[in-house]
Amino acid sequence: MVCIAPRYTSSVASFCRLLGQIAAVASPYMIGYIVQKGTKEEWQIAFYVMTVVLFVCGAAFQFFGSVTVQEWAKAPSPPTSDSRLQPSNGSANAMLLPESGIKINDSEKSDIKIEN
Repeated sequence: MVCIAPRYTSSVASFCRLLGQIAAVASPYMIGYIVQKGTKEEWQIAFYVMTVVLFVCGAAFQFFGSVTVQEWAKAPSPPTSDSRLQPSNGSANAMLLPESGIKINDSEKSDIKIEN
């Protein structure tokens, strides 16, 4: 479960356990439906049904399953660039205070420019 949705491991694992518990509750009723008289042939049919179900589920996972992180489970990517934090005059040492619009340039410490 950790492989396909690391951020949602607990939710995915809980859902899988829920399905397993439903099968655990339903299987005695299914076996009781198949095995009515308790003969050897009825028990063989019950075990064949369980074997087929297990093999079909395993084969479906082998052919269609994936262990790559799913798109819905990926963390949102941070923004690539923020224009408010880029210096407007091309100076790498400029600092822009986004809330006030005051720009302080290291090369011109005596000059404080107010931008609106």
